[in-house]
Amino acid sequence: MKELLLKFGVDFSHVLDVKFYGSPERTSSRVCVVDTNGVKYVLESFKDFSRKSSILKFLRSVDLPVLEYVGDIVYYNGLYYKLSKYVASSPLDQSSYGLNFNMGKSVGEFLLHLWSLELSVSLDNVDYFAEVSKLVFKFPQLEKYYSVSLPVVKSIDSFSFAHGDLHPMNILWSNDSVLKVIDWEFFGVRYSGYDLANLIGCVGIENPSWLTADFVRGLLSTVRQIVLPELVLFSRFAWMIEWVNKKDVSMISLELDYMEYLFCNLEELRSTWASFSDTVD
Repeated sequence: MKELLLKFGVDFSHVLDVKFYGSPERTSSRVCVVDTNGVKYVLESFKDFSRKSSILKFLRSVDLPVLEYVGDIVYYNGLYYKLSKYVASSPLDQSSYGLNFNMGKSVGEFLLHLWSLELSVSLDNVDYFAEVSKLVFKFPQLEKYYSVSLPVVKSIDSFSFAHGDLHPMNILWSNDSVLKVIDWEFFGVRYSGYDLANLIGCVGIENPSWLTADFVRGLLSTVRQIVLPELVLFSRFAWMIEWVNKKDVSMISLELDYMEYLFCNLEELRSTWASFSDTVD
């Protein structure tokens, strides 16, 4: 550990046991380390270099609420490593955050900032349309969700930067405000509404009643962008692919129920979200 951290210019003291947020499965390992001056860092390892270097370079060039990275990506003993300053944050209350207007508003402000950035970099983007098609072929019961949502997605002709995996667990919170947004592995250029749809979909799967509650109201009244419920429905295919790849039977069942709920409530959600987008709090 000491030899590895010296490559970042950090003098290792010890490992600290802390609770991590985000998506730990996106890395091979994630550990909090402390240097001899008492400064805390998060050391992450991963096997695939691919897009991470380009993403890291871009994030350093813009003013976004991201982690402060130390040095460049380091290759050591068969793995790649990146190091960032540890950020203390408030725990996310998964039993109630969907009822918090200010949390939704704060994420909306982040998205407005992200969307305002000039599309000035080139990144290989994750195109999962082919994977969705394969999934529908494998699970014919998904066809009705696919046929109603795909044409709406295909009709969008505007694009912007997208985090690519935006949901409340990939945010470090300071009470009800966004402190840092983490886990940018799927960052790239996506059709307009991509992040918004994925975020709302993730809020709703926690509790479908939250689809029309205060977090979503705060979010949509801030971005002032109408999100079509078909986009949220389509965003769930990416999650279904993940559950199928993991052979997670319980999550596959839950996702099927959730997609049916979205499908059966498209018009109600359309009307409610349009009213949220017109709301001034």
